[in-house]
Amino acid sequence: MLHYARSFLISCYDDSAKLLFSPIIAGFLLSITTIDTILIINIGTFLIALVAVIVVMQGLQVAAKEFTSQFFVKELAKGWRGMQSLLNKGVLLLVMLVSLV
Repeated sequence: MLHYARSFLISCYDDSAKLLFSPIIAGFLLSITTIDTILIINIGTFLIALVAVIVVMQGLQVAAKEFTSQFFVKELAKGWRGMQSLLNKGVLLLVMLVSLV
């Protein structure tokens, strides 16, 4: 259970770091360049991310599966059995709590 607390704490630090450092970096960039340059950098990073997504999507050869209600119920039962095996570790209680919220 300690690992879940640590991972939650790390994700909180990550979110806080984004909120703290983004304005600092933006202020620094505005002091050395114009807003036009910052917009060009922003568009460039977007295009790089877009190209990366396209390359990854083309590399994936996923066969299309036909999803039926029987398939859904079978997968749901399989996931539930997996969660029940983790009952002693408290993971099931955590998943149920998060699902209710």
